[in-house]
Amino acid sequence: MQGATGSFLLLAGAAAVISAIVGWPSRPSGFIWTLIIVAVPIGLLVYSPAFVAAIYHVSPGIAVFQASWRFNTVLIPLLTVIIADWTARVGQRWLPLGLIVLNLLVYYPAFQNTLYFVHTRTASARWVAYSISMGEYLPAAFSKHYAPWTTPADILQEEPGITLTRVDADHMIVIADQAWSGREVTVPKIYYAGYHYAVDQNGSHRSAGVVRKGEKGLGIARLPAYSGTATVVITYRSTAAAKAGFLVSGLTAVIGGAVPLLLVYHKHRRR
Repeated sequence: MQGATGSFLLLAGAAAVISAIVGWPSRPSGFIWTLIIVAVPIGLLVYSPAFVAAIYHVSPGIAVFQASWRFNTVLIPLLTVIIADWTARVGQRWLPLGLIVLNLLVYYPAFQNTLYFVHTRTASARWVAYSISMGEYLPAAFSKHYAPWTTPADILQEEPGITLTRVDADHMIVIADQAWSGREVTVPKIYYAGYHYAVDQNGSHRSAGVVRKGEKGLGIARLPAYSGTATVVITYRSTAAAKAGFLVSGLTAVIGGAVPLLLVYHKHRRR
């Protein structure tokens, strides 16, 4: 949404919305009205601080919602369809095709830049600060004890003898020296239900357990007695609640998509 292309989409989108409201050159379909009803508040959330401030007084949670959801990934295709429909109704049939080509030119570099950005951040995740933009919802306990832009490396400085060796979406691996034998260690990862840890020493499995929630919003793991060093592997396993939520969301998506299609099908059959 940055640069000349983003500005063009916003201006053309605004023109299409105003055209739909005044009914020129014709009224759009109900489907387009639905897209407009979705696109307008999303656009205001992204580009109007005054709108966000007004909503914040009613629902403070909008601040987290705004920061944690990439609205632009929803807004761009909405505007594309709204603008293409508008230009088709105006009668300039070549414009929708031109807009589709234009957006392909927008999407490709955007996707490439995003993939590169994600790759570089993942590769250096141990040094990247905990933040909503990294998919971390920071609990109040964490924000109370740690300064903004705290990194896993900063947390490990409080625990000499702990070395972070790997961080990715599925695993976190730390090496603990002899001083942590039989003690509790802070896992430099925001606590969520479902994290488990396993302790290995010299390739042999020593113990495993469930990561508990610490006072500072991070995970806690109790290590067994050992000599030398131990490798602690932290992994995530979906909880029963997460699986149930996935099932409900999936069924909702299937039913929500199937019902309108069935209604359209029966409507055409009656004709």
